[in-house]
Amino acid sequence: MPVLIFVLTACNGSNSTIPSSSSTASTASSRTSLSSVSTITFENNLLYGSNERQVLDISYSNDLTSPVPAVLFIHGGSWISGDKSNMLKYRTSVMNEGYVYISMNYRLITIQATYLDMLEDVDLAIQFIKNQTSGMPIDTTQIVLAGESAGAHLAMLYSYRNTSPIPIRFLLALVPPVDFTDPNYINFGNASTQLFLANQLMQTNIVDANELILNGYPESWLDASPIYYLETAIPTLMGYAALDELIPQSNYERFLGKVVEFNAPIEAILFPNSGHSLDNDPVELALIFDTFFTRLETYLQ
Repeated sequence: MPVLIFVLTACNGSNSTIPSSSSTASTASSRTSLSSVSTITFENNLLYGSNERQVLDISYSNDLTSPVPAVLFIHGGSWISGDKSNMLKYRTSVMNEGYVYISMNYRLITIQATYLDMLEDVDLAIQFIKNQTSGMPIDTTQIVLAGESAGAHLAMLYSYRNTSPIPIRFLLALVPPVDFTDPNYINFGNASTQLFLANQLMQTNIVDANELILNGYPESWLDASPIYYLETAIPTLMGYAALDELIPQSNYERFLGKVVEFNAPIEAILFPNSGHSLDNDPVELALIFDTFFTRLETYLQ
């Protein structure tokens, strides 16, 4: 699939919550969905590992009569903060569309976790879903990943780089950093914070960003960048912000250029009036989630 880039003009507004299917484009009406969920089962803080951060929540409608795929959400927070509860804004719409909602925590750099540890957590969480949810209406033959910011980076990197215990059919990635070797990335915004986070995430000790220009990027910086795994990319829908204050536009320009080069199965929707929170483009917000649920009809078996 060639890259599809939407550049739309929208009225200014504020909407940080996923719209319901009734407020999205008319294509939503053709989907099979639960217009309203009567009763819900909540399975919260299920331990998928030994660390206190290795927990996940599962929510599903009791109206389900057969197993359905799950959408696993991974929260943002610059790999240093955040919580699975941040993704609750998506739960109702996911269940109304007839899917199981799952949201996970993962180890953070505050306890010296690296991107490899975080990828291991995604793997452990999916293993848990495959092996420990037999009493729930979850189709464990396929899964969908979705993430915001740092969580979108982890979802994207894991899906492209790792072999999942459950085949990942589709990915939603909202404002992910995609290329740590972009020369503009490390100096964008608060440069000292960017360098600190990158060093912690990739377990390096770069003192001055100029070292990277003079000596080249450490292997871990390449390995942690989704841009270097586009040959094995899965179908992805990405949202990115024209006014992003945390990720430079060059990050996305480099990535989308490589997408075209590799003919990777990635669609990208630009939020022209929004920063990193994607909160100023309600039209694009409705579009990306309607597109997301429509694509699931195509990619889920």
